Amino acid sequence: MFRQATRKQNRARVTLDGPAGSGKSLTALILAHALAKGGKIAAIDTERGSLSKYVGEERDGIVFNFDVVELQIFAPDKYTEMIQLASKSNYAVLIIDSLSHAWEGVGGALEKVGGNVANWKIVTPLHQRMVDAILQSPCHIITTMRSRMEHIIDKDESTGRITGVRKVGLAPIQRPGMEYEFDLVGDLDWLHIITISKSRCPAIDGARMEKPGAMFFAPFIEWLESGSKTIATSEQPIAPSGNGHTETPTLESLIAQYGAERVLAETQNGLPTTPAEWAKLRDAMNGEGQY
Repeated sequence: MFRQATRKQNRARVTLDGPAGSGKSLTALILAHALAKGGKIAAIDTERGSLSKYVGEERDGIVFNFDVVELQIFAPDKYTEMIQLASKSNYAVLIIDSLSHAWEGVGGALEKVGGNVANWKIVTPLHQRMVDAILQSPCHIITTMRSRMEHIIDKDESTGRITGVRKVGLAPIQRPGMEYEFDLVGDLDWLHIITISKSRCPAIDGARMEKPGAMFFAPFIEWLESGSKTIATSEQPIAPSGNGHTETPTLESLIAQYGAERVLAETQNGLPTTPAEWAKLRDAMNGEGQY
């Protein structure tokens, strides 16, 4: 039955995109500490430990302090595993710096697909599972995404003379439209100016500022906290049956249990199309026959 809608107290879903050097990581840390309110902060670092260089620095009277895992292989299912671990470990905020590697980094979605378009049948659900983990987490989540850079030549319209060259960021490096999964999207440029290009919070929509601090995000944080309190739940693992098998094997359940690489290897001749074929694939992966 339908009922009157109410706005619940929310967890932040924020992404910050921009070219290298635009200030995404620092801005993410500033926002994370403002959201945490003394709670624990976790970070997934794919930038070779660059985030940890900020430990001990102070902004807005707060000293940066957080726990970190540094990924070397950027498979979407590894992101999912770390997001779920942070969810179960009572972290108030999770930073993912950066989400772009899950798309085109080593072991990322594009590498998994390779030259075989048919592999999207496996990689797309794998990537979507990562997105679902972000959206379902009880943590506040802040991600960063790299943007490719382009140099724009500025000219005087009256004389045609070149007046300067600017670096601008293009679309974020991730699945097309990925930024619209978030409540707040901040675009940063090489001058460290943030522009809020998408916001479900009217008070901050379209706002711009150079080198934003915690006060810039205050209206957004107030908006998050103004709804009625609700308890978020993390994604639950698939329950096995008595013999250790999932009751109804699916692509997602097999990826969760065995990993994407193993499933890709086992399905080179094509994905199952019937429940019996899915069960046969599951048994083969358990060493109980052949698919």
